[in-house]
Amino acid sequence: MIEYKEFIENKKRTIVNTGFEIEKSEFNKNLFEYQKDIVQIALKKGNYAVFADCGLGKTLIEIEWAKQVNKYTNKPILIFAPLEVCSQTIDECKKFNYDIEIKYVRENTEIENGIYISNYDRADKFNGDILGGVILDESSILKNYTGATKRLLLEKYSNVEFKLCATATPSPNDNMEILNQAEFLGIIKSTEALSE
Repeated sequence: MIEYKEFIENKKRTIVNTGFEIEKSEFNKNLFEYQKDIVQIALKKGNYAVFADCGLGKTLIEIEWAKQVNKYTNKPILIFAPLEVCSQTIDECKKFNYDIEIKYVRENTEIENGIYISNYDRADKFNGDILGGVILDESSILKNYTGATKRLLLEKYSNVEFKLCATATPSPNDNMEILNQAEFLGIIKSTEALSE
């Protein structure tokens, strides 16, 4: 019979970094040091979640991550956000003097290379296979375990090489919200995590 300690050791998962490394000096000078640290770790991991409360600069972190992934993959990056957040993200990009432009798009035919943003209601209009990276702004949208949006995002964007989830700190007692984001990032299926 297997010892309990050995049983627990067998349950441990090793997360492999699938991203790339970059010096913080390459980042926009308007980022605070902690934001640069987060971007650097997120790029190295490849698939990452940023759980940061309101006012801590998730949008800037997303923009910098998108810029670097676009440069690295030479493929388009698509940000999904609630409709009212789309224009705010575009404005933030201009406000902080980025040498990039984020364009609002409605469907796949509007995408070439660059950084794009669209609202979640249009997620079915895009092809994840052409993307170098995808960002879910307000990724708590994945909270609903059986939700149509969650299923659609998992189906259409699971093969995208680089993924970033960004939302305010999830409710500490809401395991499904965290597990659904882990599933989107390709870390573990939520059903598998619940059964372990």
